[in-house]
Amino acid sequence: MRFRPTWATKSLNRTWAKVEILLGLVAVWIGLFLAFGLSSGNPVKPLGAVPEPGWPLLFFAIASLVLFCGGGCIALAGHRSHLYQSSNEAVALLIKEIPAGRTS
Repeated sequence: MRFRPTWATKSLNRTWAKVEILLGLVAVWIGLFLAFGLSSGNPVKPLGAVPEPGWPLLFFAIASLVLFCGGGCIALAGHRSHLYQSSNEAVALLIKEIPAGRTS
């Protein structure tokens, strides 16, 4: 069976990997924005005032954590896709060049 370079790179798409990275980083940014917004609170409140505990505070804390972790995973998945595709292209080029007798 002969090796066909299109088999190795057919399912990977550079555009989708870039979109994954962008969406992941945006989700991380929103998660950090929510987390820092929770820590700083309302600027009108007196200095040192503790935010009132309640369901909104818990909801925003959980949402910021989920966005931060999920966005990081999505961004890393896009980066991994880029790495796999470049590795597949390098292997396909190597397989193509070996029978030609090139060593450098």
